[in-house]
Amino acid sequence: MTISIFEISIRKELDMKRVSALFSSYFGIPVGGVVEIDEFWGAEPSEQQYLVGVRLNVSEVGYKTLVVCYCYFELYGESLGSLAKYLAVELGTDVAIGDYVHVSDVVNGRFMVFSADGEVAYGFESCESSGFDVVFSEKSKRK
Repeated sequence: MTISIFEISIRKELDMKRVSALFSSYFGIPVGGVVEIDEFWGAEPSEQQYLVGVRLNVSEVGYKTLVVCYCYFELYGESLGSLAKYLAVELGTDVAIGDYVHVSDVVNGRFMVFSADGEVAYGFESCESSGFDVVFSEKSKRK
């Protein structure tokens, strides 16, 4: 089996307890199935397949919480977008993921930002901040 890795940036600062509750609700798994990354790597392979390993990186500026997840199910494209939208609505804040709509062979700094009202805007990673942030052009449209 292959491990999938995905990242989600959240404007608010969150702790592991809140992330576990949100992810367990969304994925329909027990709260104990969403674990810190060290516990994920320490689990037996037969147990890992039922876990979501999470590493949280917290920043004082920009998007305050980066959630990096490791799991044995694939989550990308529209399914990752659905999770980001769910988190944005539940948390009442912006949630950013890599832009899966724009096809490119290289990492290009494009992001989709889901807002608390469930809408999405497209932007680029900002170089103006010491933390992660997204800037939008005047032509960026919400869908």
